[in-house]
Amino acid sequence: MDKPRYIQKNLPLTRLRLQHQIKKKRKNVKRSGLKTLFVDVSVIIKKDAGTGIQRVVKSILESMYKMSLEGYEIIPVYCTKKESYKYAPVSFVKKFTQKNVLMPKGFVKAEKGDIFFALDLNAAYLKYHHKALYKWKLKGVKIHFLVYDLLPYYYPEWFSRKGVKNFKKWLKTIAVYADSLLCISSSVQNDLRKWLKSRGFSSHTPKLYTFPMGVNFKTLGNMQYGSDNSTHKLDFLEDEKFLLMVGTIEPRKGHMEMLDALEKLWRQGESISLVIVGKPGWKTNNLQERLRTLQSQHRYLHWLHDVSDDQLAWLYESSYGVVAASYVEGYGLPLLEAMYYGKPLLVRDVSVFNEVLGAYENVIWFKDDLEDKIVQFCKAGLQDAKEGISLKKQGTWEESVESLYQIFR
Repeated sequence: MDKPRYIQKNLPLTRLRLQHQIKKKRKNVKRSGLKTLFVDVSVIIKKDAGTGIQRVVKSILESMYKMSLEGYEIIPVYCTKKESYKYAPVSFVKKFTQKNVLMPKGFVKAEKGDIFFALDLNAAYLKYHHKALYKWKLKGVKIHFLVYDLLPYYYPEWFSRKGVKNFKKWLKTIAVYADSLLCISSSVQNDLRKWLKSRGFSSHTPKLYTFPMGVNFKTLGNMQYGSDNSTHKLDFLEDEKFLLMVGTIEPRKGHMEMLDALEKLWRQGESISLVIVGKPGWKTNNLQERLRTLQSQHRYLHWLHDVSDDQLAWLYESSYGVVAASYVEGYGLPLLEAMYYGKPLLVRDVSVFNEVLGAYENVIWFKDDLEDKIVQFCKAGLQDAKEGISLKKQGTWEESVESLYQIFR
């Protein structure tokens, strides 16, 4: 059977049949020596767009190399549309570890006891490689996926048609092949459980876990993933008091509402500066044009398309406070990063942000009253939390990886 006939409406039956095939065909081969933890980096190896997901990928991979998983060798791998999984080049791996690394070449050869961990969100390419997943499963390879959100499924109007189509196929794939699905928040886990139920799953589902996110952002000054011409500081902001928004320019992030509120305040004479960090995204041509126009007209608005990770760390540390205006999120990594520095937060009152922030007190929440809350936020005299207060509430990426390893064991 070269390729499992997985593309059918009854996903639970497909998964059950695959499990029966695995039990029937799996060879009882003894394994000695180091096993392999294959880590999918298919997106970031092609381009580091500096998104929240890619900051997670970089942080986890670096921490994996720091900590290691006893009995396993860590090997980043990638696929393309036309080629199945291959070993990442040494030049890529050296960005994440100071150790001397020797990488195999060619296509991946997985054996019983190995682990495949889809760390990157590989929705565009995974659909072409069911054959590889199927063969690995027959050999006894464990397969795990990190699930960042289900937003393209539940909110397709905010994403490209192609992106939504790819994501739906990716969802079907992980439902059939995954041994476990690791969700970055309880909100994502609830959405995933709801989706599995809607597809007819009542048993024989992948195991679901909530994966704790981490932060140790101050180390990023030593990590050179960003622009080659970047420096720590952005001189034109050094003496400016500014609010900070971090996230790709896309419809659900609330940029348009933020600009509406700020323009009214600027006309009233308020001198509130906003720095937006984010790559141009999809379905936002009008928003991007508005950002460019306002940036040319007002000294209070700065849109930074491309900052390095060390620059982003400097922006967090230097900002007056951080704004999270998204209507929906899978998590909200900028909140965690802002909390690391004890920054005041202006946050839309949505469930996942309540989950992320927990008992963090340095927050002003808003719903439909953003304009008033911006003024309140800027005039409240909020100060950075004392050194260490927010840090005690944060886990590090090393602790996140330890949670991963507990699942993999």
